Amino acid sequence: MRNCWNSDVRSRPNAYTLYEKFNSWIEYSEAFEDMEWNITEPSIYHRKAVYTSR
Repeated sequence: MRNCWNSDVRSRPNAYTLYEKFNSWIEYSEAFEDMEWNITEPSIYHRKAVYTSR
């Protein structure tokens, strides 16, 4: 984002560079959404165990 605001026009990214950057973000986002989240709860609790967060 800051590169786009650079006062030196030659240091700013061109349209193709921006296209590639945005496209990679979209692909990353889609891959993240397609992930399967296999979070399971512990199935057996010991009756004398104490579970607390720190």
